[in-house]
Amino acid sequence: MDSSRGDSPPAGPDAARDQGRADRDDRLREERLRADLAADPPAASEGQPARELRRSSADAIQAERLSSDAALDDERRESDRRSVRDGIVQKTEVGRIQGLLDTESLALSDAIGALNLRDEFLAIVSHDLRNPLNAISLNARLVARHAAGEGSLARIAVALAESVVQMDRIISDLLDVASIEAGKLSVLPRPGDARGPVREAIGMFREATSERSVSLDAALPETPLPAKFDGGRVVQVLQNLLGNAIHFTPENGRISVAAKRSGEFVAIGVRDSGPGIASDQIGVIFERFRQIEKRGRKGLGLGLYISRCIVQAHGGRIWAESSPGCGSTFTFTLPAA
Repeated sequence: MDSSRGDSPPAGPDAARDQGRADRDDRLREERLRADLAADPPAASEGQPARELRRSSADAIQAERLSSDAALDDERRESDRRSVRDGIVQKTEVGRIQGLLDTESLALSDAIGALNLRDEFLAIVSHDLRNPLNAISLNARLVARHAAGEGSLARIAVALAESVVQMDRIISDLLDVASIEAGKLSVLPRPGDARGPVREAIGMFREATSERSVSLDAALPETPLPAKFDGGRVVQVLQNLLGNAIHFTPENGRISVAAKRSGEFVAIGVRDSGPGIASDQIGVIFERFRQIEKRGRKGLGLGLYISRCIVQAHGGRIWAESSPGCGSTFTFTLPAA
């Protein structure tokens, strides 16, 4: 170990102050030494006036010494007071900042606890709602079957069944959001032909598009599209996209679904001939509880948010392209197999 380190002055403001004091003391000693040399005892041959002059000079030097010592002491005391005052201010500021940090930490902890409690509540309530809904759905189907010849009663039963389906979808969305926030969204990708879930989803909406006089077509390759995906989750994404497309496409409009290989991914797109989306809305439509239109809104505005989370869980991405009056195209990708 280098022994010279023990002689090195400590770093910091205190060391700089002490070094300044030492430098001033050295200069004062040098001045006093020169003064002492100049004030040697007078020679015997010196006259009375010379001796008086030396004595007066010695008195002046002594007075200057005392004045310099007093000024140096005052300066040191003021420096010490400033150091104490600065230390108190610094400790006070540190305490204030620590208090703010503690308050923010407590508020963040409370907020996280409230969010966890909310998600747990949503999960429990959503699960418990499914039991009575299943009973309503079953009885609605029974009524529709036995009221086949009675138009009004059959229509009521069908409307009831459709309402149950819509309610069940809302519950599923709430459960998915709770799972997403908890980091437990279940996605199990497996190798398969990406054309399968596309055809399945299109089949679910044939009747709905026919009732609205909207054409629904698909552009799929004749050969398989190998990809890694969770079939049920991909169908869920397509249900959200096709449901929105039907909602915004006017009568005699058109919806088309296309799927193709795109580099290391399979791209699936849904295009509609609806009114389109304003540019300031494109960036927010995939957020929670966001919907394009407020009037006659259905659902909670969670479909696109859940779709984005599902696609990202697959390792893909989803985006929208649109302009007012020109329809919209929603595209998402899946890893190719």
